Amino acid sequence: MLQDVYSLRPARGMRPNPLRAQLPEFVCVKPDTSWRYNIGVDPYIKCEQTGFFSMWLRGFKYVFICEKYFNMTMSPIGPPAKYCVPVIENKFNGRGDLLGDYQKYILVHELVHFYLGRSSLGWSTNPKENYRMNQCVNMDPKNSLKNPMHYQYFLAMVEQNCIDEPDPFAPPFPLSPEALALGNSSDPSVLAVDFS
Repeated sequence: MLQDVYSLRPARGMRPNPLRAQLPEFVCVKPDTSWRYNIGVDPYIKCEQTGFFSMWLRGFKYVFICEKYFNMTMSPIGPPAKYCVPVIENKFNGRGDLLGDYQKYILVHELVHFYLGRSSLGWSTNPKENYRMNQCVNMDPKNSLKNPMHYQYFLAMVEQNCIDEPDPFAPPFPLSPEALALGNSSDPSVLAVDFS
């Protein structure tokens, strides 16, 4: 999976032409996008109802860019580390959107969806994509590789020189020895720490 993201190879199995390897196609969402692309979902309504900046629809080569995307800045403004989220008691304590919601990070997020394809986590998968920083730390390693927000936060943290991060092997996270001692680590109820 990571090799596809790294090499940026065209993806296979994407509509409208699943037999041919395709690169992503970026589409600015307008009220008439639905009938122009015949995808069975109206991206304009999705953008309006969800507040998303952009979206990739599973199985399609299109990355839809919502109008809201153009109201955000390309990169953080200010000195490095200005928007880094502090870690207190081994948890991120703050808002990840101030760190990662910028145009270039959003595009990386959508490209990860595209290149991981059906393997990527999303709002309709099980498990679902995690968006909050502590939820991302709380994920098991296999699913974290499929979670586009991990890549978005990672890029933002590296670029902004954020060096403080929680230890996933220490409480309150499920990979800590204390949490694993509570029961079988494959039991999802043991591995679920609620960071809502």
